[in-house]
Amino acid sequence: METAFIPQLLAQDIETVRENYAAFFARLSDADWSRPAPRGKGEWNLRETVAHLCALTGEGNQSMLAALRGEHHTLVGLRDRYDFEAYNRREIDRQAHLANETLAVNFLSILDQARDIALHLTPAQLDCTASLPIYNRPVKVVEALGIQVFHPGLHHSAQVAEPAGLAPLWVHLPADVRQRIITRVMRALRLLYRFDLGGDLRATFAFEIAGPGGGCWRVDVSPHSAQSAQAPCERATFTIGMRSTDTFCRMFTGRINLLSDLLSGELRLKGDLRLFRRFGSLFSVDARQ
Repeated sequence: METAFIPQLLAQDIETVRENYAAFFARLSDADWSRPAPRGKGEWNLRETVAHLCALTGEGNQSMLAALRGEHHTLVGLRDRYDFEAYNRREIDRQAHLANETLAVNFLSILDQARDIALHLTPAQLDCTASLPIYNRPVKVVEALGIQVFHPGLHHSAQVAEPAGLAPLWVHLPADVRQRIITRVMRALRLLYRFDLGGDLRATFAFEIAGPGGGCWRVDVSPHSAQSAQAPCERATFTIGMRSTDTFCRMFTGRINLLSDLLSGELRLKGDLRLFRRFGSLFSVDARQ
């Protein structure tokens, strides 16, 4: 088992994310919760983002608990990946009546539950799987726990902080946690890979990240398989090089300035650049042909 998916380390990293959010919530004013998103109406504000995190992280916990009981958990209104946008909006609106403090407490409790699931996993439960409509295959419980770490801990960590004028929460992640999160993101990429959009594509995407917490990762795709590993790749079809894990975190949260980072050397692209243009759709939830 990859180190990043050892249950005790998953529990530890979920606790780190929880501590970051607890400290963050303690700094907020009521005005911060309702302030418009700096990037405009196309992006959720802080309150909407926390409501989303409550909904999706909570459903993730319920899916894992059902899988551990040998049952199936149905996400109401999410029949397939193309329902995802409407599902998110509906779940955010469903929590619109809750007080800000209640949303914060609920989310911290949901993270506590995810941590406890990780702490109590037995060896016999490691291969239990849950079927989640947005992925290309059933998801192992340890993979789902990895998503429970990086979805709030990285993916939405800038989105919640910006309306309050604060730095992204990922800046508080230690180097070893960042490295494990990157490994979990790579595993999620193979769960997200769109075989329907990739067609007959056979390619290796390599990620070379320098500095503390960095390393080399690869994602290999073919018409019938998607794999990932923390390992170097000498003959990748396309390589993304980064000067630090900061660059990766900015890229993953959509806060990268492509031209500036290429000119400064923060970001380096090598190989078939057509794959860089396709990357977003090939590993998307709901992109269409």
